[in-house]
Amino acid sequence: MSSLDFIIPIRKHILTSYPNEACGLVLSDNFVIPLENIAEEPTKSFKIASVDITKYVGNIKYIYHSHCRSINSPEIFDLRTPSFSDIIGQQKSGIPWLIFGTEGTGVTDPLTIPRVKNNNYLQRPFIWYINDCYSLVQDYYQFEFGIILDNHKAKTDYKDIRKLNNIFGEYIEEYGFIKHNVKGHKFQNGDLVLLDSHGFEKNHLGIYENGFILHQDLLSKKERIEHFIDRIHLVLRHASKSI
Repeated sequence: MSSLDFIIPIRKHILTSYPNEACGLVLSDNFVIPLENIAEEPTKSFKIASVDITKYVGNIKYIYHSHCRSINSPEIFDLRTPSFSDIIGQQKSGIPWLIFGTEGTGVTDPLTIPRVKNNNYLQRPFIWYINDCYSLVQDYYQFEFGIILDNHKAKTDYKDIRKLNNIFGEYIEEYGFIKHNVKGHKFQNGDLVLLDSHGFEKNHLGIYENGFILHQDLLSKKERIEHFIDRIHLVLRHASKSI
């Protein structure tokens, strides 16, 4: 079986399981093991029996599952967006997860967690935890400055986080940044700006670069800093870059 042929049986399993979430394993030889979803509400989540995992320990390449929606209930955001329980579950398993999306007639390409960092900063489609404003900052700092930032400190699903104010406030120093007032600040490339976005306060990050702000919108892009003047609350400079 070639490197991607295992996707075909997974897609079949997902469609036959719909509207329940499908789940299973991909072994190291790319052989697919469909498993029973024993969650109490299998249309909303998945759970694999421990015994079904134990027999394959040491030979598991991926754990996969699907996110489902009705074909009559379109989503604004990518259906594969990891839930908080997905993030925690993947971290506890220590095994990469594949998340597929389906509305019952087709199946998306898989999304992988943990995410793969990359230095393509523009035209990244928004997916929370995968391509969001903080993920963009993580990648930029790693590839441009060699600085490894801590992962997200999310405590709930994106549908709840996106309606909160000041979601970064308590973590600024923990991430290694020093706060600077906007007035009179002399910007350096790589400075972060803490912004208002979509009707909420201090819930968005941008990266200053040569008079522009690089940030994640529905597609990541660069815009002149003047576009953000009334929305900038603080400038954040990493401690390693401060004089």
